[in-house]
Amino acid sequence: MTGTTLTRITARDLMSREVAAVEPDMSLTELATFLENRGISGALVRERDGRPVGVVSVSDISSAEALAGETPQTAASRAAFYAQSWEAEFDDTDLEPIRIEETALTVGDIMTPEVVSVPADAAVPEIAGAMLEQHIHRVFVREGEAIVGLVSTTDLLGLLAG
Repeated sequence: MTGTTLTRITARDLMSREVAAVEPDMSLTELATFLENRGISGALVRERDGRPVGVVSVSDISSAEALAGETPQTAASRAAFYAQSWEAEFDDTDLEPIRIEETALTVGDIMTPEVVSVPADAAVPEIAGAMLEQHIHRVFVREGEAIVGLVSTTDLLGLLAG
């Protein structure tokens, strides 16, 4: 695929239209179950009125666990989790190394309070550039102020793989 071809493909062409969203007051156990049931690694965080306020991911859960004091054994298990193929769907066994004990922490406590987005007509180089610049694995796609989809690193790799 040539660079010229990539500049013709837009976020609208590539995006997943189903945007998984959670609320800031969701517990981390509920979040882990939500992500696991959908086979995804992250979600948009929205207030009850639908306003986007952040992004949360499996990495955020893992970081919360580390702050709570993980052992070398759980750190090794978590490293094995991240080394697995991302083509496979998640199941209970995969997410067990990152599951944390029930705490008072909520999604709002661990989320990244910034929603990185691109316009629906953004070309692939702009999308990839936003991901690289922000060191993130997903960008949300907007039409006006509305979030209408998302593009992940998996979407971009799938495009390159053909």
